Amino acid sequence: MVSFYDLLEKLNNFSQDDELNDRKSLQIIRNGNDLHKDEDRSFWDEFIELCSNSEGMAELLEIDSTKVSSWPSKIRKLIEKTKEIDQKSGNSEIEKRVVPTGDNGSITMGLETSE
Repeated sequence: MVSFYDLLEKLNNFSQDDELNDRKSLQIIRNGNDLHKDEDRSFWDEFIELCSNSEGMAELLEIDSTKVSSWPSKIRKLIEKTKEIDQKSGNSEIEKRVVPTGDNGSITMGLETSE
């Protein structure tokens, strides 16, 4: 499971010029997409809503509020980028599920669906 600290690190270190960092950020977005898959609102919608109080979030995390205020746009761009990548690569046919593996967390697996 992705920790909030991991997410914070990825968002703070995001650089559009760094391909490796971009791949790591995209993986965080995919992991977040899997968290509330069966619900009306996504994890990212809820997280972005929390970030709307950038001063409160910044105080909680002990960081500058300008960093927090930049997160929603970065997250939205990365969500769109993952959708584009999935459409180009055909990954939309693979259903991803989080599989519980006991006390050590869970893993995300791609499962072929027959339609």
